[in-house]
Amino acid sequence: MNDSMIFEKLVNVAMTAGIEHICLCDFKAYYGALHDRNIALSMKLSLGYMNYTLAHELAHCFLHYDKGNTIEDKRHDDYEEQADRGARLLLCAVSGMSREEVDRYVSENKGFLSAAG
Repeated sequence: MNDSMIFEKLVNVAMTAGIEHICLCDFKAYYGALHDRNIALSMKLSLGYMNYTLAHELAHCFLHYDKGNTIEDKRHDDYEEQADRGARLLLCAVSGMSREEVDRYVSENKGFLSAAG
């Protein structure tokens, strides 16, 4: 399944979960963010890593909806690890990739695009 199809499936999951808006932002240091029912993604990500980031923010939506501001929480690192695992599970579910394939997919797509790209 190609990156565009994975993105489309993740957007469908987001809409089903009650996410109202998914937007692209010019983040300097963040890959993505969840606020209320809105997800912002860095426009500087490859589509493959944008897929992972969207899945990661969706995992926060499902797992931490009742936790308030997890960035300021003393368990922030735990929440991030949980969202990472949830993102990988979502990518398996929507793409049909195995866990190993998802690990490789995330690793190969990680990070911001270069300024020239």
